[in-house]
Amino acid sequence: MEGGTAPAAEPSSSGNRILIVLVAVCAVVTIVAIVIAVVAVSRSSTTPNITIQGDQTSKGGGTSAGQGSSAGGRIFTLAVGHDWGAHQYIDTSGYLAGFHYDLIEAVCTEAGIDCRTVWDKYSNCWDTTIGQPSHGGQGLMGRWYDACVGWFPTIGRVQVFSFSSPFLKPPVSYLFTKPGNAASFSSRNLANKKIGFIDGFATDEKCLVRWTDVKGQDNMTIIHVQNPADVVAKLKSGEIEVAFASALDMVHYASRAIPEVEQVPGVGFSCMLSGNGVMTRKDNDFNSKWNVGLSKLVSSGKFKKLCDDAATKHGSRGHVPCVDG
Repeated sequence: MEGGTAPAAEPSSSGNRILIVLVAVCAVVTIVAIVIAVVAVSRSSTTPNITIQGDQTSKGGGTSAGQGSSAGGRIFTLAVGHDWGAHQYIDTSGYLAGFHYDLIEAVCTEAGIDCRTVWDKYSNCWDTTIGQPSHGGQGLMGRWYDACVGWFPTIGRVQVFSFSSPFLKPPVSYLFTKPGNAASFSSRNLANKKIGFIDGFATDEKCLVRWTDVKGQDNMTIIHVQNPADVVAKLKSGEIEVAFASALDMVHYASRAIPEVEQVPGVGFSCMLSGNGVMTRKDNDFNSKWNVGLSKLVSSGKFKKLCDDAATKHGSRGHVPCVDG
């Protein structure tokens, strides 16, 4: 009799355990759902603000290129440098100045757009690595700004970036040495010579290869420098014996009362496809707006006046070869 009555209580005990487990599971699921909801709400209120390039609808107030201003208009950020003759330099007060800064203000005013300049090193717009193809700089490729001002289209660059209508004529490039040494390079034989290239500039190794008048390129030592001032410094120190650069790059140093560089005599070579302009990524619409403003500036006669005034305002730093307009 005892052996027959004891098992009768087991189904009831088992059912209670199952019910308790189900209730516990439901409670856990409910708690997890509440936690997820709280996290989602928290994220939506703290996610950094982002503006998608080319999209006028701001998803916040971040500092990425193409962001919206407080008034709701779009702000365009333009990268400029500090060591390029009369176009970009640091004045005696320590501020950035030059023809490009004047032009940016005038063109953006005519176009009715809000533009802000951002100083950055040139290699963040276009970069070169010894023995490798030149490539887009991390600043412009990474959307740190909308555009880089003062760049020439080249065979390599047009396959990566877009360019505005030109506002400066393309210069010719030459070999440069320290004063008194140019005659020793009249044969343009660079075998066993240390040659400097300005990092990111149009006058790179690929362009020099196309200049067939220059011999001994297979046996030259390539050294990259940061800017035209660095060319002068390394020529003086003997770190490089000759440099390849455009006349416009070196005019500030070659035309001084006591020249700091000397151009190797003879005909030069052009690395540029056309004149100087604004360089952007191909997914950015800034150039369409810039071109409208530049066209208005030219047709009104203000562009010519700006160029004429540059001779007085920036002439001590070099020539400004504006396109006809």
